[in-house]
Amino acid sequence: MYKINYNIISENHKKRIDLLSNEKKNKYEDYLKNDSKENLIVLEKSNLIPEVGDIFVLSLKVGEYYYGKVLESFKINDTNEQVIVIFSKTIDEIDIDKCSFDYENLLFAPEIVYDGYWKKGFFKKIANIPLSTEEKKLDYGFFRMHPLNKYGYFVNYIGEELDHLPKFYSLYGVSNIYNIYFAIRFENLFLNRS
Repeated sequence: MYKINYNIISENHKKRIDLLSNEKKNKYEDYLKNDSKENLIVLEKSNLIPEVGDIFVLSLKVGEYYYGKVLESFKINDTNEQVIVIFSKTIDEIDIDKCSFDYENLLFAPEIVYDGYWKKGFFKKIANIPLSTEEKKLDYGFFRMHPLNKYGYFVNYIGEELDHLPKFYSLYGVSNIYNIYFAIRFENLFLNRS
């Protein structure tokens, strides 16, 4: 087990917020309030369970689409969950040929979501491309704090401990129905797409 004695997710987030101008910090605070309950645009609802290799699109505004890929699809208890990546490049129309799968340009680290993103229509499947060798070997994990001791460690998507600090990591747990929206709004503050 690879242990660290602080919450690396929280510390990294604080450091990034400190890099923002006061104007962007205020925008971030407004996003967190989300008084209007904004979320991703509904594209197309689907009851199909997402599969490994599914390519999907999502959007915050008409005519601009982010795209992502399902790296894992699994069931825990009664919930169908997926590990996804979303790329930082946007496309202006839903076209698989416009997507480039550059893992050095992810919008943020892989996240665990549930199939509600597809059921509510926030994610729309456009194709399925089997994982490449590179994608199968992608070094990612999820951070957990030990509930009793003051250390954290990394796990894979089903909670098995990792013995190293992964290249990409996020917090362990399923992202709620607003989390991806907030994550994109936050990252866009750094890409000047706010």
